[in-house]
Amino acid sequence: MKLRWFALLALALIVFSAAAGAWWVNAALGPRDPAGSSVAFEVTQGASLASVAASLEEAGLAHALAFEWLARYRGLGSELKAGEYELTPRESAEQILEQLTRGWVRMHTVSIPEGLRATEIALRLEHAGLADSAEFLDGVANAAWMRELGLEGDNFEGYLFPETYRLARGLSTRAVLEAFA
Repeated sequence: MKLRWFALLALALIVFSAAAGAWWVNAALGPRDPAGSSVAFEVTQGASLASVAASLEEAGLAHALAFEWLARYRGLGSELKAGEYELTPRESAEQILEQLTRGWVRMHTVSIPEGLRATEIALRLEHAGLADSAEFLDGVANAAWMRELGLEGDNFEGYLFPETYRLARGLSTRAVLEAFA
């Protein structure tokens, strides 16, 4: 009789532990704050999964341990892409992981009105935090890049068209110029 009660108690403990574990996993992987607002979040080049997970928790976006386990379970621990992201605590850990592994970085809008010279465009890009003006001007004059891209001419000046561009922070000067060309 005692053995039967012990077995029932052990079974109840196992069921309770499994239910509590499932509740914790569900809560840890779910949204952290259904009413939360967007947060700018940056993944630096070469950042480890553990450091990204800790930063996500510090920013109130995800539970670090649960995020790290999820990424490892899905085999995506080494697939995080560097860049600046716009994340919200309304997103689940799964949704955040998808953004960070697909590289859905935050885009910044910069408008280039008609009639601006390369120097003025360089300053506008620098002010927006999208390029260093001196590096941009060096790139504008880079005839080798022009040839590699199959463009005519010896500089990018004729390809700096007036338009509204959407660019990610952290792009190389060449990548910024390719967006113009």
